[in-house]
Amino acid sequence: MGGAVVAGRVETGSESQRIRLVAAANEHAEYDVFVEAWRFWNGEEPPPDRVYADFAEYLHSQTIPAYVRHYVRQWLRDHPHLRRRRAADRRAAWIARGLVLALLVFAVIVALLIRSRY
Repeated sequence: MGGAVVAGRVETGSESQRIRLVAAANEHAEYDVFVEAWRFWNGEEPPPDRVYADFAEYLHSQTIPAYVRHYVRQWLRDHPHLRRRRAADRRAAWIARGLVLALLVFAVIVALLIRSRY
């Protein structure tokens, strides 16, 4: 996962998607993921102004604090059925579907040619 590093934080689109996935799975807002991440990382209630500032920065520039990235990764490890497949896996699946479809079309054409000759 690439992205620009800003003050020890990594900026990536896929990280934002993971935050939204965790929020949706828990029926929470993205802000609540930041609060839970702070609790997970520090073992205490977060100072409201700190989480708010981190969340505001996330909304403004898509920079994600390390404690949120760590929490989201761990949460997804604990819930493997919710992890999304990588783009290469999805691409390979579409290629396989296309090949199966092409084989099916080829088989139908061959069957029709054989049927028309006999």
